[in-house]
Amino acid sequence: MCIAVLAAALAVSCSRKTGIEISLDQYPDTEVIVKALNVNKYNIVDTVRTDAAGKAFCRLEMEKGQPEFYYLYVKNRKLVEVLLEKGEVVSFTMDSLGNKAVEGYAEAERLFALNRDFVQVSETLSDIAYDMNRSDDDAEIADLKRQMGQTYVDYYRKCVKYVLENSKSMTVVPVFYQEFMDGIPVFGQATDGITMTAVADSLATVYPSSKYVKALKDEAKNRMNYMSLLNGVKNAQQVSFFDVELPDIQAQKVKLSDIDARLVMLHFWSATDPEQCRLNIDVLKKYYDKYHSRGFDIYSVALDLDKTNWAKVVKAQNLPWTNVCDSNGSNSKYIGMYNIQALPASYFLCKGELVDAKITDEKSLGELLDKMLR
Repeated sequence: MCIAVLAAALAVSCSRKTGIEISLDQYPDTEVIVKALNVNKYNIVDTVRTDAAGKAFCRLEMEKGQPEFYYLYVKNRKLVEVLLEKGEVVSFTMDSLGNKAVEGYAEAERLFALNRDFVQVSETLSDIAYDMNRSDDDAEIADLKRQMGQTYVDYYRKCVKYVLENSKSMTVVPVFYQEFMDGIPVFGQATDGITMTAVADSLATVYPSSKYVKALKDEAKNRMNYMSLLNGVKNAQQVSFFDVELPDIQAQKVKLSDIDARLVMLHFWSATDPEQCRLNIDVLKKYYDKYHSRGFDIYSVALDLDKTNWAKVVKAQNLPWTNVCDSNGSNSKYIGMYNIQALPASYFLCKGELVDAKITDEKSLGELLDKMLR
């Protein structure tokens, strides 16, 4: 009986298929080419032909624990990108109107939704660029540039949020390589290397031998020096901010958005650095005492692994403003969200919007506070 049970189990195991169910209303009796992504090139792994109803099945051989990216082509036209893992079956359908759907494997469905969002944003940017090229009105062109910049900023922030919150999902990998018109990368800033490194390290805990993770780590090093972005995108005025919610000394979570003040200073620092600790007393506390009654407040975020040491410093210095700590340290998601290149780093919020301000020293900080809190 044990032998029979074992045989049945083996039969079930062997019968489990991995592959892509294809349904193409527009392409009956048509050859479909299946390609696999091998880091920086595509390899043809199979060719299947749809039947009279446009249906076919592509069976794929895969290694356990090694997700792969596959692409379906018909007559040199890429139809879809599919994320697949051993033991999973993904269903791809395209009706007579060209409407597409991916179902059957949660990760594949998520990737499909991500790609759909990217296409929509790309089309919006292309439409704006088209209108700019046709316009001779300086005011209209300026407004279109602002729209283009804001569209990019909004999408970029959405992507940063996604990859940081889903850093153990292989769906984040293609997001890092998205490019808009004229080859403008979504992740094209030097500080994106920080985000890429953090995500790649997280992915490596789940997929330690993945070629995609290794490639992402290599790309992170290259992106640290990559600075080129479309001028209209690079100079876009940011009109919103990422909210921050972290625990204070009493372990009570406090939101940045809950700070009720005319001008809020979002200050990132580390309690392990004596210079930054002195900055609290010599500069920040002095200006806080002077301008707090006029509507100035500080939301201070320590990026420290050692929360005990941070709490001791805050208590010893008797800092009166909101103090919170992100114990993820250099892996904090807020590093990528706010493009932090070095500590300390400060940002200013007024009426729910980031203020375009460059603070280089104590004098420039005082001038900003005088200007904003008259």
